[in-house]
Amino acid sequence: MNDERRGMKSTPSFAAPILAHVWQFRSFSPDTLDALAANAERETAARGAVVIREGEAGIDAFVVIEGRLEVQIAGKTGPLPIAVLTAGDLFGEVAIVAGAERRTASVVALTPVTLLRIDGASFAQAIDDDHARPELEAAANRMAVGRFIKSATMLGDLAPAALAQLAERVHIRHAPAGETVIRQGDAGDECYLVRQGELDVIDNVGSGERRLATLRTGMLFGEAALLTGAPRNATVRVTVDAELLVLRRDDVLAAMSSEHELAEHLAALMQARSRPRRRAGVELHERITADGTTIVTLKDGARGKYFRLSREGAFVWNRLDGTHTLRDLTMDLFLAYKVLAPDAVMDIVRHLASEDFIDLEKLDTTATVRSRRQRFIEGLFRVMEWTYSLNGCDAFFTTLYMRIGRYAFTRTGIVATLVLAAGGFAAFLAMAQRSAGTLLHVAAVARVGIALVPLIVIAIILHEFGHGVAAKAAGARVDRVGFGWFWFRLMLFVDTSDAWLATREQRMLVDAGGVLVNLVLAGAAGYVALLVPNLTVAAGAWSFALWSYIAVLRNLNPLLEYDGYYLLMDAMERPNLRGKSLGWIATGLWPALRSGTSLRGHRFELLYALGAVVYIGLITVWTLFIYRYTAQGWVARIVPEGAAPSFGHLFAFVIGGLALFRLGNDIWSERARLKAHARHA
Repeated sequence: MNDERRGMKSTPSFAAPILAHVWQFRSFSPDTLDALAANAERETAARGAVVIREGEAGIDAFVVIEGRLEVQIAGKTGPLPIAVLTAGDLFGEVAIVAGAERRTASVVALTPVTLLRIDGASFAQAIDDDHARPELEAAANRMAVGRFIKSATMLGDLAPAALAQLAERVHIRHAPAGETVIRQGDAGDECYLVRQGELDVIDNVGSGERRLATLRTGMLFGEAALLTGAPRNATVRVTVDAELLVLRRDDVLAAMSSEHELAEHLAALMQARSRPRRRAGVELHERITADGTTIVTLKDGARGKYFRLSREGAFVWNRLDGTHTLRDLTMDLFLAYKVLAPDAVMDIVRHLASEDFIDLEKLDTTATVRSRRQRFIEGLFRVMEWTYSLNGCDAFFTTLYMRIGRYAFTRTGIVATLVLAAGGFAAFLAMAQRSAGTLLHVAAVARVGIALVPLIVIAIILHEFGHGVAAKAAGARVDRVGFGWFWFRLMLFVDTSDAWLATREQRMLVDAGGVLVNLVLAGAAGYVALLVPNLTVAAGAWSFALWSYIAVLRNLNPLLEYDGYYLLMDAMERPNLRGKSLGWIATGLWPALRSGTSLRGHRFELLYALGAVVYIGLITVWTLFIYRYTAQGWVARIVPEGAAPSFGHLFAFVIGGLALFRLGNDIWSERARLKAHARHA
């Protein structure tokens, strides 16, 4: 016995419940379990202790009570980990079941562990008494294959049940030296794990051959063609007699259909070995911002699609030539920028593939690789997040701009718009008391509510058209418009992505186009409310103006990615202003204040945070202002005398508090994200 372990005789009452929870013993009778427990001992082992050593004699088995251990086999360059054992796992039973005299693997404690040692002779007698030997032999073989799969592939995180399911589908193939396992260009319906031996990967170039790699114990090959249905991209030939574990296409797809986790792991492995390639006809445009940041925009003119890339994204894009794997891209990015970010590289490639800017091998769509739950969720999202696009709209917006926009979106036109909007706002305030009084009548409220619905829909459409006409004023194309719904909210959109390539002033004009339309509509409604003698019509126009002003404030919110945020971002020439600002406020502001470090280098982040707080203050004051001019008179009629102003303060406080809470929550979330990223790095 290793001197790092110490034993203590256990009693049946202690050991029997532990043995009863080991799945290999599920068919044992209570008497058999008691007999095993009577000859069991509890032991402890320190971290790093060798519980079982490969090649040594021994037939006792063990059950893990606490801690973690690693199963290792001897490799050419040292121990090769093949499995991790945790509470409830049985090990060492293979020597008993197979009648082996030597241990076939080592087991080393990764943490301090508590074990239950089962006497080998008692174990052998128990499995013979309960006729459990054939079942245990089969189970031992499945466990050996499962452990090998777990160690030899990227499936190390699979649940034991999933490993057991896949192990049952594995076939063994013995291949002598000189045999060709797969041939370049052939269709693939199997993938292989090398259990023993060596194989060469060969590229058939013209009339010659070029050796690409050597496959040894623990390596997987053939999975890309298996999952994608693509022809084999290389020949694999045996150089040293090999024993291969074979996973057939039908077996893998059957396992994938019932085990979504397996599908994700195999897809990740396949993508890691893929070699994505840029689509032809995509243009790359670069722009330098005020802080020296380079923004790269991809433009696919044929499809009217655009894609923005970060510095790292542009680096990856330039290497998508069909010869670099994702692993190559990750290492190139690390060497260039000292950033080891495989997840970021995967995200860049995945998003580029989803927008069809690159060619990337995909899973065979004939395979059912999603669980029922996943299919239900995906179906729900397709229903609740639906959009429909109309292409080829540039001519329409060009005509609209030539007839209206070329006057409205000039400097003089914008000044005139703001002057008229200011007059309309004055009319809106002047009619507040009278309109609020009219809306106290139930009949008037019903008629106004019915009329507001189509007016609001028209206003939303005109808001989006405002962005489109502004884009034409900036010299950009508008090829696509669309509509749909996002869960329970209808949405419309006009694709102004081509304006990303315009100047800062032109982009700001596009950002502000929708808000200017809302101001014009609100001002016009204010004049109608002032000039129309019919009280119900005036109240309806005033209500529409109120909704329009609220829409203006909502769209100017710098805390969310609405028009105001993009307007601020383009004005400051700061890409990803919100994420960078909140990230620095979350992690850098307090250390800078505590250490007395100068804040001068972070004035943009401070300005954004200050602007967000000022915006919250303005929203609070605006809420109180509107309440006093509109609803306070109505509230005063139904609450005790003198209480109406207090309700206004309470309402404004709630609105401001919610906005402040949202800002604080966003900062906290960004802090958690950055900490998680730091831990990952």
